[in-house]
Amino acid sequence: MAQQYATRLIASVGGLNAMTILQRVMTAEGLARSNLMVCGAVCAAAPFVVWAFVSRFGWKGAAWASVVYNSLYVFLQVPVMVRAGRLRSVFRPRWKEALRTDGILEYLRLAVPGLVFICLEWWSLELLMVLGGTRPSAETVVGALAICLNLETVFELCWLGLAVGVSVCVGKAVGHADPLAARGAAKVGLLLAFGGGAVVAAGLVLGGASFAATLFSTRSKNDRPIARLVGKSAPALALMVWSDALNTTVQGALAGAGKPQAIAISNFVSWYGVGAPVAFFSVYYLQLDQAAVPALLACGADRLGFGDPRRFAASVDRDGRR
Repeated sequence: MAQQYATRLIASVGGLNAMTILQRVMTAEGLARSNLMVCGAVCAAAPFVVWAFVSRFGWKGAAWASVVYNSLYVFLQVPVMVRAGRLRSVFRPRWKEALRTDGILEYLRLAVPGLVFICLEWWSLELLMVLGGTRPSAETVVGALAICLNLETVFELCWLGLAVGVSVCVGKAVGHADPLAARGAAKVGLLLAFGGGAVVAAGLVLGGASFAATLFSTRSKNDRPIARLVGKSAPALALMVWSDALNTTVQGALAGAGKPQAIAISNFVSWYGVGAPVAFFSVYYLQLDQAAVPALLACGADRLGFGDPRRFAASVDRDGRR
């Protein structure tokens, strides 16, 4: 079943790649508001697209729906860019500048560590699912983890938006050799992340996770244990969401300061050096079954790299003195 589903998702890769490239171009060309409108339109249409395909084709339709609504981004982005006269920058790149050796090396110096830290972070979520699948009540555990991690991903996108804003402000300040402004932008972002993460975490603890579990569950009796387990795991999920808010914002500040290596190192040490071993210990040594869900979510919160703020402050101070 997983193989059939994944095979149908392959077609969505083209839409995702094109959408991501055009989003970056639109942001660079000053079309951030238009970009937001395109994203809002697709988000509004996505539930109806999913419903239509799932109703007609069942679980296979969910994969086809992903292909369709990811392609919708491109079909809306291209007309917007044509109207704004910005599409030529995509199809008429400056090849001589783009293919300069020093430029390519500089790009790889920033891109490779960025790729590494993104993979390390998202693979940690996949590891949680794999460990959950080894439990005696694997169906219930994996179902509960899927709901919790999808909720976490929804809020993660909010923190990513905040991180992008912090990254831009920090990058501008570093470019103007103003470390005080860079640190000020980072502090404001962290305060917003701390407050926003705390509000969301409180909502999850007070009943948001239970409501979501009921909303996502079907009429089948087999889904009721999953819903109950999600409700019991709400405090651990809240901790994970709050830590992600801080982690993502600090990563945005470090990216703006041109320090993707610090992010990769922090993610590797905090999760693979601490969180993952604790998760393995909790699952196998303590022989947890359904209780593995809150334990794994709590371990996932360890992806927060507490050494990052100090690295950030030191890096912007050095850049500011150059």
